[in-house]
Amino acid sequence: MPLPDGKRLPLSRLSQAIPQFLLHVFILLPLWLTVILPIALVSLVVTRTTRALCGGGKKKKAKSSKDAADDTPVEVAKDRTPLGERTYSLVLFGATGFTGQLAAKYLFATYGDGKDHGFTWALAGRSRKKLEAVRAGLGANAEGIPIVHADSFDQASLRALAADARVIISTVGPFARYGTGLVRACAEHGTSYGDITGESDWVRRCIDRFAAPARRSGARIVHFCGHDCVPWDLACLLLAKALRGEGNDGDGEGEALREVRVLDVIRASASGGTLETIFHSLEHREKVKAACRFDPPVGFLQSPCSD
Repeated sequence: MPLPDGKRLPLSRLSQAIPQFLLHVFILLPLWLTVILPIALVSLVVTRTTRALCGGGKKKKAKSSKDAADDTPVEVAKDRTPLGERTYSLVLFGATGFTGQLAAKYLFATYGDGKDHGFTWALAGRSRKKLEAVRAGLGANAEGIPIVHADSFDQASLRALAADARVIISTVGPFARYGTGLVRACAEHGTSYGDITGESDWVRRCIDRFAAPARRSGARIVHFCGHDCVPWDLACLLLAKALRGEGNDGDGEGEALREVRVLDVIRASASGGTLETIFHSLEHREKVKAACRFDPPVGFLQSPCSD
């Protein structure tokens, strides 16, 4: 099988590629078309029909964290605590969810309660009882990990959380429903933030609303840190540096990276949060207008550039 550089794919690689191709064409694609897509469409129809019947034909606005964050102008907090004086170096928000529990296990396995590494990290969410259960499941010596109450629909609690943390990791999705208030709080208090969203429309709205105040407060807001953009971008960066010979004893005069091809094999099924995000995105799809036709922050085409 010829490649762009004139080389050929080894037979061993070809023998691996063919089964993968057949798997995607004859199993995964039909599964998506016959199971996941119909479920999403039925959910959409049932939800809208129920709203029409219960609301007298009027569409009832769904509660979301946008309501908690409100649409008032975003102002940088003048009395924000200096980063070095904050209680928590890192807070995991949404630690009771599927992905949040995996993140909590990784943090504990890597850093313990953080004391030996010179920092304090905490578990945060709206249910103290569930957070305590997650902490108890981490293992011995986990009782020293603090628990912080914060609710996506209680903006005051989100501001208190952001005011007392240097960095917040959020695994609470769908983010268009639960995430806006926390991003706002972090932008106001200069708290760095990362999440695992894949919701491009929501990210576009966050950039429009919170980028400017985040720059003023010093907050670094990084979306797409899950199985989306950031891990792949970092992998390409490391590969490019390795080819150029940068780092360690490299002189940086090696080859330039021209193309990257990635084979992504997933041995897992979609979690409840992922499926809920799919349904929510289908139901609340929005056309977001940007100043330019190509929107680099989210990587898709929009309206033509304005003057």
